[in-house]
Amino acid sequence: MRPVWVEIHVDDEVLSAQPDRWPEAMRLITSLSEQAQARGAALCFRFREHFAAAAAGTPVLSALQTAGHEVGVHAHGSRLAEATLAVRRCGVTPQVAVPGLVQVGQAGRSALLRQAAGLGFVRVTDHSAQRAWAYDGLLPRAESGVVVMAPTVRPFDWGLMETDGTRHRLRSKQIARLRVLEATAEAQGAAWFGLALHEHDLCHPGTLTPDPESLTALLDYLDERVVAALSIPVDVTAPPPAQRPPPSDRRIKMVRAVGLVSGRAKRIRRRLPGRPHRRPPDGQRLIIGSRHIIAERLGPPAPRALCVLSHAGREGGRRLRFKPMGPVLPMLLEAGWGVWLYDRAGTGDSPPPRRIPGWRGEHPLAPGHPAHTRDWRAVLARARQDGVPVIAMSWSAGVVPVLRAAAAGHRPDALVDCEGPADRWSIVPPGGNELADLDPWQEADWAGWEPRAQIGALGVPYARLQADRDHIHDRDLQHATRLTAAAQAGGHPVRPLGILPGRLHASPDAVVAALQWALSAATGRR
Repeated sequence: MRPVWVEIHVDDEVLSAQPDRWPEAMRLITSLSEQAQARGAALCFRFREHFAAAAAGTPVLSALQTAGHEVGVHAHGSRLAEATLAVRRCGVTPQVAVPGLVQVGQAGRSALLRQAAGLGFVRVTDHSAQRAWAYDGLLPRAESGVVVMAPTVRPFDWGLMETDGTRHRLRSKQIARLRVLEATAEAQGAAWFGLALHEHDLCHPGTLTPDPESLTALLDYLDERVVAALSIPVDVTAPPPAQRPPPSDRRIKMVRAVGLVSGRAKRIRRRLPGRPHRRPPDGQRLIIGSRHIIAERLGPPAPRALCVLSHAGREGGRRLRFKPMGPVLPMLLEAGWGVWLYDRAGTGDSPPPRRIPGWRGEHPLAPGHPAHTRDWRAVLARARQDGVPVIAMSWSAGVVPVLRAAAAGHRPDALVDCEGPADRWSIVPPGGNELADLDPWQEADWAGWEPRAQIGALGVPYARLQADRDHIHDRDLQHATRLTAAAQAGGHPVRPLGILPGRLHASPDAVVAALQWALSAATGRR
């Protein structure tokens, strides 16, 4: 049974403004905990300083812990130390916190996590305003001295909150949505399913008086699978926190302010016009229906094999070449390989594709655009005319058109995948891209083209090249292991995943070795 944790963030709105209403809040929390306990569920309570300060000298918090519920700390990005001290004064030593990563943003994330570690917390159950990690909410990771295991869904994923901040009282329709999302998370390989709500989401507006419909809806969701977050085993161990005092609440505020200013400056710089790229030499026009793309072939007239590059990003493939993989081109040419480069539609010298009315990824450079799959098929067919083995090499989301074409029967002889995404969680990077507006919980938006779902139909040898500093996700490499595991399940030859040091471009010998393995596997030479 996959564990579920349900967080209740206490004194987040009403009590923080009116601390004298603590008896109301106490009755609400006590009643909720008793009814959850009767259903075999353990709730995860996260208290800000207001409730804890009022509870000092009473057994309220310690009684929750004795009953099997989890008592943690909640802050809004700058009062974590204050809230922690207040909870400790109630006779409870909290080990888990929601420190307010949303409020401090990316700039303050590391400092706030260091503060949590320095205050004695071993886990943080929180997420950022944007996904700081591809698998935020699906898998745990060690960071800045703590283990971070974010709630799987955000309030607006299941209808509890609008993106503009408007909150709704909990209703049965939202619980029905939660059950669907829980099943989806399990199918995506989530290690748990977690959600967070506030105590006032269960109450009449502006009060701490329970709304019977809201309370019934939540209790209907609770059973023995709902456990304390600290009881969920994780596969990572947090490094010990640095042996220095944790940043103060005031320091966290300063880091956040500096981050806001620097982030605004970066956005302004990105809007400034850059230097135009030098136009590459004219290549071959490949006709694709009523349009064309520009392709270019390098190497000897009679090569022993061909490497065909499938790139991602905004830069044309003929300009980018092997830049992300290092000085590979002269090594390949010297070994007798030929190379095909091309500018897919909308990049380099290739005109953009026509807009497809109603297609979910309207941007012409969105990963998985149907035109890019047709571009790849055209270049692959042209390379086949040389009559030698054709090895595909993809960079980043360039793996998507290769796999989509393979699923339709248009296969290279082998594929070398350089740091490609695995699924919807990694194909949209933390900073966003053309698919960032798609809902990861809407299956229909993603059906039929996620690499992890497509790679089983690849049908040819597969090699993954992955450096320990990924070009998008830095040291978080779950997308590499997930995609490699999916390829192994497909039954075709798969080269063992070896993580290369540093960045990928620093290991050109490893890139060439992967291509040689792919050629040998494709032609039966071992």
